[in-house]
Amino acid sequence: MSFPFRVVHMLAGEDEIIPVRMMVSVPKKRFKLAVKRNRIKRLIRENYRLNKMEIIDFAIAHDLKLYISFQYVSNDIETFEMINKRMKNAIKKLMYIYQKPDQKPDEND
Repeated sequence: MSFPFRVVHMLAGEDEIIPVRMMVSVPKKRFKLAVKRNRIKRLIRENYRLNKMEIIDFAIAHDLKLYISFQYVSNDIETFEMINKRMKNAIKKLMYIYQKPDQKPDEND
């Protein structure tokens, strides 16, 4: 988990064309107003858009097809910078999980 996200992921079937599909979920239980839920979803989508090439390149290089769900679990609206930092962290964790066993993780991280 990379707070404020719960990241759920799974491998897609063989018939999937797109290497990575992403969805965002913000619970109505925590944010009653649609304006707040939509704001959070926009922040998450924009941060994913800025960071997606890393996971897409990884998926293509390792011949993977992934479904990723970012579920927002915080009770507060986080800043753009905080969400960006946590999004990068979540993507790195995903890449580590799907890394082939014969490869070592990057030593720079």
